Amino acid sequence: MQGKVWERPTADFSPISCSDFPILPDDTIRDLNTDCRYLYEMCHAVINGHVPESLSVRRIGSLNLARWLTAAARVLRIYTSCPKENVIGAEFLSIFVIRVYFKVCVDSM
Repeated sequence: MQGKVWERPTADFSPISCSDFPILPDDTIRDLNTDCRYLYEMCHAVINGHVPESLSVRRIGSLNLARWLTAAARVLRIYTSCPKENVIGAEFLSIFVIRVYFKVCVDSM
């Protein structure tokens, strides 16, 4: 999960469904810090099955155990760059990030 994961090309990945993922108002999105906004946008990209070029090359903060947002963002970015046949662990973690972790983050705002 370390390194420049944004330099990995995106692959043909399977979208992860989440019908109750929170849709935040634009003003709330603007108020999010950089790491949280990136995670929110990556969650939407994985749910929709497409990562825009501008998002796929955006740098992610350093991996640090105190910065769970960047760890979660890195998990999603790695998932989007894995070929479909090699995603079991990344898919499981991505499902957790989208369906559980980000919702907890939003609820705590």
